Amino acid sequence: MAITTWEKVKAVLELSDAKETHVNTLIPLVEADYEAIRNRPFNTYAKLTITNVATADGDITVTISDAYSEISYTIKVKEDDSTFLVAQRIANYFGRKNIRADGDDVLFIGSGVVLSFDGGTTGVTATVSGMATYYPSGAEFTAIKMINYHLKTTDAMGKQSESLGDYSVSYDRGAAVADYPKDIVGNIKRYAVWT
Repeated sequence: MAITTWEKVKAVLELSDAKETHVNTLIPLVEADYEAIRNRPFNTYAKLTITNVATADGDITVTISDAYSEISYTIKVKEDDSTFLVAQRIANYFGRKNIRADGDDVLFIGSGVVLSFDGGTTGVTATVSGMATYYPSGAEFTAIKMINYHLKTTDAMGKQSESLGDYSVSYDRGAAVADYPKDIVGNIKRYAVWT
């Protein structure tokens, strides 16, 4: 999954179909620029989707594995808990910033996380999805603004100065990432890198 799609860019910017190839070319470039400005790669997550309600009181088990350990967690559910409520119970059990409920989904944010699920006798069922990229809130809209900037400034990008008499143009070659306007760059949370 990319940071955005042609369909969303087209709808937000009200573009014609003639721009589709250009926008699809820009999407991975803008995502790379976003990460470079952010100074940190995007997180990844594994997703647990609750697919059936609880038909009885009892315990469900979520097992989280990574390269170093495997730990099982037992979470209580109640009869008639909706899929949404079961997802909330799981997220609340962990109470961590990197585990959050989103509707019927529970996102486990972190590299190399592997999940397994056992509904026991509760009737709760779930599917597990492998790793996907987790984009921060507002990242897609910022990426669309970055694409719009590229579409509007393709010819003038990187120009530092231009004159008309004895025509001359100079380009700022070192401004590939910083070339975005402050209102776009300001929407991207930057991280320090410790060496």
